[in-house]
Amino acid sequence: MSGIIGTGVVTPVGLSALASCAALRAGIARIQEVAGYTVPGPMGEPIEPVAGRVPLEWMDGGPKLEEWPGHEKAKLATPLPEACWIADGSDRLVRMAAVALEEALDEARMPKPPGTWVLLLALADGEPSAPIVEVARRTGWNPQAVEVIPGGRASALAAVHRARKLLDERRADGVVVLAVDSLIRPSALQALDAAGRLRSEARPTAPHPGEGAAALVIAPSGGCRILSSGVGEELTAGTEDPNPATGLTAALREAQKGADLDHRPLCIGDLNGDRYRSTEWAMAQMRTVGALQHGDADDWTTADLIGDTGAASGAIHLAWAVDAIRRGYSPQPRVLVWGASDLRPRAAVVLEG
Repeated sequence: MSGIIGTGVVTPVGLSALASCAALRAGIARIQEVAGYTVPGPMGEPIEPVAGRVPLEWMDGGPKLEEWPGHEKAKLATPLPEACWIADGSDRLVRMAAVALEEALDEARMPKPPGTWVLLLALADGEPSAPIVEVARRTGWNPQAVEVIPGGRASALAAVHRARKLLDERRADGVVVLAVDSLIRPSALQALDAAGRLRSEARPTAPHPGEGAAALVIAPSGGCRILSSGVGEELTAGTEDPNPATGLTAALREAQKGADLDHRPLCIGDLNGDRYRSTEWAMAQMRTVGALQHGDADDWTTADLIGDTGAASGAIHLAWAVDAIRRGYSPQPRVLVWGASDLRPRAAVVLEG
């Protein structure tokens, strides 16, 4: 049975899996102002949106000391630090992905995977894959194949589902899933704002955007076991039709059946405060895991701590599940991780120590 033998994570609350998972377990949040795009403030004035930003400056020795004595004398607001100014492009993705991948490979004691291993990239729809592929090649690794699994929040979980198939069919000796996304870049903030999904004074219940990266090293055996996985499609997503949660229900049923669940597991999902997503999860889990016997089960999420991390969320949640199982703080021996993208893809994965 395939298992996760290495994890690497970069989030706004930590630049490693150990730091990120410890902070998430403790409920530490890091949501702050970012510059590059503005939203209307209380009096209609332009203000910077609040989001989960990865402190990349700590990869370069720490933030630069910035002094503004003139602003203090004039009693003016101090400008945001240079690190809070976010630019478009792939640079942030490349830097986050490189750190996450290196950590995961180190933990798996595999600095350079064999050429018979496959690389699966979980990215947002339309995100260029070439810069992220180059991150893997810098390690000296020449993957047997590289596949891009687009689809936003469900993409990393769908990639794990694909990895299981590749290993079961012996089409690869191992798989590395690398997921990365940044919803705090100006173009992403603009798209969220246009869709009415960016937190502002006028939309106080909209999600906080975020960013992050995670890598999972998956081997045919060993590590934290992947009991099952499931995928589905919600045909009403992106339309004006009501969401009946049939896609997420299908993914959960497939995962639940494959793991032969009889008790409700710990569930980690991408609930981000959006009412649409909450309603979908409520319907889907009521038809599936909600009917199982309840113990000390719980529902965990990360969006309230680090923002909505988009295509990286599924891999981040899986890494957190692995840490919770290994360190014994999961309330159940099995953990179900689910994800629902803005468009059709839905996916779920069940892990066990």
